[in-house]
Amino acid sequence: MSLIQDGQRRHLSRAITSVGSTVVSEGLIPLINSNSVSFHRIVQDNIQVKEQLQLNYSSPVLDVFSIGDLTLVVTKSLVTLVDTKKSSTTFEFEAPIETFDYWHCSTNYKVIRDILEGITSQSSADVHLLLLRNSNSISLLDLVSLKVTHELQLQIKDAIIVKESHILARTSSQLYLLNLNTSFKHFIHINLKPSKIFSPTIHMVSVNDEHFIVKVNDQVYVFHFANNKVNLLHKLKTIPSTKLLVWYTHLLILNNSTIQCYDIFNGSLVQEIDASYFISATLYKNTLILFSKEFSLSFHLKSPDSQLQEALSQLNHHNEHSLQTAINLILNSSIDASFQSKFESLQKLTTCQGLIQLDQDIPSVISKFIGFFVSPLIVIPTVLSKDNPKSLEYLIPYLTDIHRKLTFLERTSQLNLDSDIVLTTDNFLSIEDEDIQSFLPPEAPTFAKNVQELLTLVDDTLVDAYLATNNMYLLESFLRRPNHCTIEKVEKRLAGNTDTLVEFYFNKGSHAKSIALIHNNKERLIRYLTKLGNDELSTILQCFTDYLSDDDFPKVFMVDSTQCDSYDFFRVLDLLKSSKPQLVTKYLEYLIGMKNLKPKDSEKLHTILISNYILDLNEENFEKIYKFVAANKFYNPSTIVLEIKSRIDKKPSYQLFKLETLPLAKLQEHEKVVDILISIKEPEEAVEYVLKLHGHQNLILKLLRIFLEQDSQTLLLQLLNSTSGDTSLFLDVLELLPDEFPIQELNRFVSTQLVNLTNKAEDTTLKMNLLTSLKNKSEYTLWHDVLAKHGNQMYRMP
Repeated sequence: MSLIQDGQRRHLSRAITSVGSTVVSEGLIPLINSNSVSFHRIVQDNIQVKEQLQLNYSSPVLDVFSIGDLTLVVTKSLVTLVDTKKSSTTFEFEAPIETFDYWHCSTNYKVIRDILEGITSQSSADVHLLLLRNSNSISLLDLVSLKVTHELQLQIKDAIIVKESHILARTSSQLYLLNLNTSFKHFIHINLKPSKIFSPTIHMVSVNDEHFIVKVNDQVYVFHFANNKVNLLHKLKTIPSTKLLVWYTHLLILNNSTIQCYDIFNGSLVQEIDASYFISATLYKNTLILFSKEFSLSFHLKSPDSQLQEALSQLNHHNEHSLQTAINLILNSSIDASFQSKFESLQKLTTCQGLIQLDQDIPSVISKFIGFFVSPLIVIPTVLSKDNPKSLEYLIPYLTDIHRKLTFLERTSQLNLDSDIVLTTDNFLSIEDEDIQSFLPPEAPTFAKNVQELLTLVDDTLVDAYLATNNMYLLESFLRRPNHCTIEKVEKRLAGNTDTLVEFYFNKGSHAKSIALIHNNKERLIRYLTKLGNDELSTILQCFTDYLSDDDFPKVFMVDSTQCDSYDFFRVLDLLKSSKPQLVTKYLEYLIGMKNLKPKDSEKLHTILISNYILDLNEENFEKIYKFVAANKFYNPSTIVLEIKSRIDKKPSYQLFKLETLPLAKLQEHEKVVDILISIKEPEEAVEYVLKLHGHQNLILKLLRIFLEQDSQTLLLQLLNSTSGDTSLFLDVLELLPDEFPIQELNRFVSTQLVNLTNKAEDTTLKMNLLTSLKNKSEYTLWHDVLAKHGNQMYRMP
């Protein structure tokens, strides 16, 4: 595939010493002559004789570059940005400069690169950096913000920018990569004699943020920088050269007789043409212009977009060179395609390339698969099909990474790699591309029903990988977390490893399997049960039937813990009634005593507890239960009355009748209370109960009749002498008492009634006086109002 086409030769009107590396805005070509640079117009690949602009400096001009609409001029003592349209300088930076390096990264390339490295791209514009070096220091100048971002005191011979934060530096004895953010040095060994590496004729050129070129004498070396590692890609054999130019994926080497065109990424010589007597060269759009002292020779260069279309039309997915050419062209081309489209093309090409390279370097290929989000349907079967004892070990980084990504995808249905690149489940669930399918083993599946099925494949393989590397710590840590491992496969692989299996079963919700392993260890079983929630209450209580005693119940259900507090205690009670009824009362007492209950729940629990007390009521516990119910304000009395009546119907007892009076009193069924107390021979309590009431004279008369019938004069006198009813009661009592009743025994009762009558009379007199006063005041107010309204008319009457 030829790159250089259609050479045209033109004579120059003046002698030059060199030419700027790039043509600047509006097609102005910079011709350098010592301390000056003149700009000439290019029209249809020809240099006009008429000079457009000339700039003069106090020190020799080193080079000229185009930065958008501005022109960068670098001299031995000055960096300046020039607006050639207005012939004005917009920025100057003074510094002694021995060597420099200009570095440019396009947004198009940077976004894709950042995604592959797992970085959210922050840049929406190209990056332009200038590295300046003198004998004692280096400075990194950001040509967008016009600020010095780094300044270090270093004694180095030469330096170039490899990435935004990395430089390749050469001292008198060493060659190393320096991370400007961390000051970490990565020393480089390229198997060259020191006399060659550190000769004064060495020259370094940056290709992009992953590749750079080192030229030593007549030898050119291409290096790849990734993951903080530097690897030699190619060694190019050339003849003495005067100029190196990077054209996207190609290196143009100008020497005294030819111009050679190399593919930077595979090292092949693409083209060589005759170019005798030329001293410099520059690039403008898709044009290469060579210069001698007297004339120029321009060539048309095939654009990266055209090269890409040609490469894709001839692509062989099983040819590594063909794939790499297409990958490099996509990364470096400006073809009008969305980032989504570019990423998907790169994903397929890199996947095919990785599948070819698996036999050579599995770890490096795995890194590519991680960066391009390659489906586990491709990665797992192809890597495991290789006859390599470390295949599972190499897969661990990929498996852990893809597990995380698929887990996120399971929740959200898509992965946003960037605002312009989105991956969905369709990118992972099926392998429909025939080119990729051709690499897969025959038995490899090409379809998964859902993300969960993919995660099962990933997680089962990860368990095998951890076991193969005997990394039990990571295995146990993984199985303790939510996972999609197949239970049967893990059981088989971890047979005998009780601790790990118990944790695994817990996460899977297979609690019966865990309990079967640890039921002989009571303390461990209890600890396990305290971790279970509401959904496993029946499982927990079954353990008290099968393995634990009633004495162990408080250790699970009656402890101060968040898990215990979260239990649905009404469901626990229902389960206890059917499996462990003897524990119901104990649990209720705990709930009432320890829980901060809602009013509705409190009433229900107190009612249930009293009902349970009634079931167990006897002479021994009666006093305790009676006091509890008497002091209780929360239970539902209607329910308790029904419960007691049900028990009385089956087996009446003094205790039941006596207890029944408490909920009846709460329901204000006072007459029933009195009847029960009389019926169980507790007349004193009946008198005491009635005396506590107010306004219930009918109950006093009821007791009076009963005591008269029973000839209980003592109780009758106690009742009457302790009551304070109104005068109507006095008359009713006198009517009921027989004539022979000793009235002198009712002295207190009669005195109380007389006091009541006196108070009532005084009260009546007071009320009469008050009403008379109010009547008089009302008549006065009325007469006053009449006079105020009609008085004037009355005085004017004849």
